Amino acid sequence: MAERKEFWKTWKEEHALFLSEALGIEGGPAENKFLTGTFVATSVSKNMFQTTQEVVQADGAHTSFGKYTLFSAYTTTANGNMANVAFAILFGNEDIKNWTLFWNFVTKVHPTINHPKVTLMTDQDKGSITSVKACIPQAFNFHCSYHRRENINKYCGGGKKGTKPLTAMWLFCRLSACSNMRQLKAEEATYLDQLHPTDRHYLTKIPDEKQYPAARCAMAHDICMYGKSASSGVESMNRANKIVREKTAVDMLNAAILLLQMEGNRFHQWKEKAWGRELPLTPKGMEHMEMVFKDVNVREYHLTTHDDMFWHYATISKNTETAREYHVRLPKESYNGSYFGKCTCGVTSKEGIPCRHMVVLVKSSVIPTLTRTNIMPHFWSTAHWQMQYPLDLDCNTEMTIQMVKAVSRPNEFI
Repeated sequence: MAERKEFWKTWKEEHALFLSEALGIEGGPAENKFLTGTFVATSVSKNMFQTTQEVVQADGAHTSFGKYTLFSAYTTTANGNMANVAFAILFGNEDIKNWTLFWNFVTKVHPTINHPKVTLMTDQDKGSITSVKACIPQAFNFHCSYHRRENINKYCGGGKKGTKPLTAMWLFCRLSACSNMRQLKAEEATYLDQLHPTDRHYLTKIPDEKQYPAARCAMAHDICMYGKSASSGVESMNRANKIVREKTAVDMLNAAILLLQMEGNRFHQWKEKAWGRELPLTPKGMEHMEMVFKDVNVREYHLTTHDDMFWHYATISKNTETAREYHVRLPKESYNGSYFGKCTCGVTSKEGIPCRHMVVLVKSSVIPTLTRTNIMPHFWSTAHWQMQYPLDLDCNTEMTIQMVKAVSRPNEFI
């Protein structure tokens, strides 16, 4: 061992010039440094973030050039397409340090992300969880259901409905489908004790609000999950941004330029579609509307209504003796053209669309102002979609490495 240390000491002394040119001289004001990362946010992201859904999906993906990781955060527009929040290309893996650097940048660009109404959807990586808690303490970190199922399958095994004994996977899927806390707690009371102790421990070691949409929505009246429980959107964007992560990007600067160009092109494409839309709802909004109004027969429901100065109230139930009553509340004054409200069934908060009980109200015509389109939330309207892509806002994509060199002073110590 002593001979080996002596060899390395002698080698370093004999090759000091080479080491200095390759790695820089240690210490001193002119110390060469290694470029460890770059942060990217498009010029339009600030405007869009104020109007998109309050569910932010984040994920990291490795690059093929060097040991770098692309960190991405996306939210969703009025047409259900992904809108970028911010990016970072950082040396290393998805650890606490890099996630902290990324989330600090996100909060600097978008300070309103630090709000209790915002749901940050990530995997169960400890680095991500710790950094979110430190950097964005008011937002809520929800565990991606896809990664949660993967971990349940890994640690507890899979299982199908009706399997005896019951499995953690089966119950997790059942609880994830619940729309309100009454239903969620009833399911837990019925099935949790039937699980194997190991499965029960694994399923309950994470609070309900961090893994079940119904519990998250029950934390406050203004929280909505918009039908999301997994970070599949940002993962699809990782695949769409594959060229940015491939070795053809050469390095992080070229990768960042590619990323901005691709996001700019997407912005222009969606902007053209938004302003070419003439129907009151976006294509995704129309899809939601047709789905919720399908196969709802008013004659199968019992309905009573009453009003006060600001609200319409309705009590609705199926025409059976054991049917549960649900209570709907709709505003008398529209908000951005919408009369969308709340229902105790929980679907309105969990899915961000009208429930069957609201549809019964519309189809019964007991409230004349209600229509199939204005019962839809304003965030599925074409007007809101166009607000996200204003005509006077442009995302500049005219950028090359030559332009960067022409207008920027190089850092000689990197």
